[in-house]
Amino acid sequence: MCLLRCSMWTLIFAFAETLIASAGTVKDPVAIVEVKPGYSDEARRARYEGDTFLSVDVDARGRPKNVRPVRPLGLGLDEEAIKALRQWRFRPATKDGEPVEKTIFIEIDFRLSKKTKARIVSRAASPPLYGDH
Repeated sequence: MCLLRCSMWTLIFAFAETLIASAGTVKDPVAIVEVKPGYSDEARRARYEGDTFLSVDVDARGRPKNVRPVRPLGLGLDEEAIKALRQWRFRPATKDGEPVEKTIFIEIDFRLSKKTKARIVSRAASPPLYGDH
């Protein structure tokens, strides 16, 4: 009985491993051209600083689509970030060696005293939560 049951589980696990392997893994997009966002006049006058998080769909050609704020900052800085991100270019995500579309999340850190910085913070299917950076 154990021999039959053990063989059955071995077969099930082997089948599951085959399914997982055939699903392939998606390699993340990589930014190859980054355009730094400007500072809005309104935010500069108010001496306003902070972080904004944006969701970006990177298409199979490496172009950003559907750039939208997930955690807006306000005072025109989100619009500046969106305008800059639309000019970024990426090496697209790939699955089994073929380019595919993938959503990523990017944090833009607006600072008056330092240079504004941008970084990819998450390549997951959901945005980072408040305080997760």
